[in-house]
Amino acid sequence: MNQATEVKTSKIIALRILLDGSEVGRSIHSRNTRITLGRDADADVRLQDPTVSRIHAVIYRKGDEYVLHDRGSNGTLVNCKRVTACKLKNADVISIGRYEIEVELHDGSNAALHEHTLAEGWTADDAPTLPASEAA
Repeated sequence: MNQATEVKTSKIIALRILLDGSEVGRSIHSRNTRITLGRDADADVRLQDPTVSRIHAVIYRKGDEYVLHDRGSNGTLVNCKRVTACKLKNADVISIGRYEIEVELHDGSNAALHEHTLAEGWTADDAPTLPASEAA
C-alpha cells in the first residue's frame, strides 16, 4: 500500500455548496476533525453573504460521525429545521443564509474516491473553498 496515496480515515464528508440553487463550490474532508463554515477568510467553507456570521457553524468529526454545531446569530437549518447541534446524515441539506450545503458521507479510507473528487474539481481538506466567482 502506498501511504502517499492512501487516505486513512473512517469517514469522508463531501460538501456541495449551492447559492440560490447554483453550485458555487465543493469540498471533500477526509483529514479535518473540525470544519468551519462562515464568512471569514479563514473559514474552511466560505459563505459570502452579509447574513452569515464570520464563523457561522462548525462541523466536528467524532469517531465515525459528523456533528454540526450552530454558533448562534442568524441560525442554521438542517433539512428545513432550525438546529443548534445535529448529527449529519448522508443527503442532509444545511441552510445558512442564502446558501445550501448538500452533505455526502462516504465510508472507509478510500483513496480512489479522494482522487476521483479531486479530478472533478473538488477542493480537498486544508484548501479553503471559494465560490466559483472568487476562485477565478
